[in-house]
Amino acid sequence: MKGGSCSTVAGYSSRANACDNVGAVIAGWQDTVSGGRQGAVWRDGVQTLITMPSGASVGEAGVVSGDGNWVVGLVAGSNGSLGWRWSESTGLLTLPPTPIPSLPRAFPTGINEDGSRIVLFYRTQFPPATAGEGYLWIDGTLHSLETLAADSGVEIPAGVRMALPLGMSNDGYTIVGTARTPTGIQGFTLDLPRPAGCQGDLDDDGVVGPVDLGSVHGFVRHHFGSLDHNADHERHTTQQSPARRAGRP
Repeated sequence: MKGGSCSTVAGYSSRANACDNVGAVIAGWQDTVSGGRQGAVWRDGVQTLITMPSGASVGEAGVVSGDGNWVVGLVAGSNGSLGWRWSESTGLLTLPPTPIPSLPRAFPTGINEDGSRIVLFYRTQFPPATAGEGYLWIDGTLHSLETLAADSGVEIPAGVRMALPLGMSNDGYTIVGTARTPTGIQGFTLDLPRPAGCQGDLDDDGVVGPVDLGSVHGFVRHHFGSLDHNADHERHTTQQSPARRAGRP
């Protein structure tokens, strides 16, 4: 509730940790009567408690995607060490366990707008915060940030470990955080190469369709006053003639 309490359990606390780009979706946790913190989402002020498929509760939600569709958080699984991803449409998905047994706990810190890329780190519950290792989860597969950078042609100075990634751009290709380096702790920005766009996709929906063609026709009409591009006194479109549609040459 704006300007008031978000708790739905009388006498117990709640906390908001993050929100989407417009502030309509808020993620955090709700205290339970047993004293635990259960992941929660507030959409337009209405609370939803996040649970495992079994009905078991998960820990606090920490990040919301920019469009408000995806939430990530920590403390899931029988040992409470897994991270998780949740949306209203897909429910909860637990993230992979640590690839380094000495760093058992997952801490997701960012997710892109289609839910396919999650930045996280694994570490213990003890300081220092930069004692862990940073990863990017892409469609179900973990990649260490250093390996991902090298495979993408991004040069990382020797001895640098991007141990504490703390945020990511909406498209999932720029990651920021804190690194261990031979000269001490320093901030980092990792810019991964973005895929080439689709030429002609003027409305950025991934395909060249009627809206894109309409934009081109509008431009031509505005600047040249005609859609008769080859000056044969006929307006040409992409539609086939009746004979062509019927299969005749």
